[in-house]
Amino acid sequence: MRVSFSPESCSIIPLSPTYPSSRSVMSTAWDNARKHARALETALDAKLASYSRLAGTISRASSFAGSSSNPAGLEDEGIGGYKLVEEEVEELLGKLEQAIDDLMALINSPSQPPSSSMQHAAQRHRDNLDDYRRDFLRTRANVDQAIQRSNLLGSVRKDISDYKSATSSQTDALLADRGRIDSSHRMIDDTLK
Repeated sequence: MRVSFSPESCSIIPLSPTYPSSRSVMSTAWDNARKHARALETALDAKLASYSRLAGTISRASSFAGSSSNPAGLEDEGIGGYKLVEEEVEELLGKLEQAIDDLMALINSPSQPPSSSMQHAAQRHRDNLDDYRRDFLRTRANVDQAIQRSNLLGSVRKDISDYKSATSSQTDALLADRGRIDSSHRMIDDTLK
């Protein structure tokens, strides 16, 4: 038996359009939200490391035994200052919290029940956020203490310097008075001779 094939004999059956299932839409949204949260965690980790290094620099500079001036610009709030880094960390913490809230919204979506791995991942991101927040608050407290210590040491150094210069001025004035008195005594002695 011989079978012949011709294009006219084939009929094309139209396929119904395929729409993504709600599970695949949720999976894609979940994956995107998780990638965003991980990217924020990475950025936050790097920024916290930078802030921690800056805190160490401030701490070392505050114990710097030098002039009463602020040796490292501890209260510099401009570009590169600790306040700018602090604001960036706070902004990243807020963005990460929002990303985690977005993950939780996907988990709590009534259209699709969440899996235990999704719940576990969201909780892990929440725990990471808590750790980052705790590290940030501890580092900020260290920075504040270093600046207060620097201000106190600077104030004490200034007081000592002011005292020395005031004592020096008083000593100079007393020596000048003594010189005038000695001069008066010599003049009287010369007159009596």
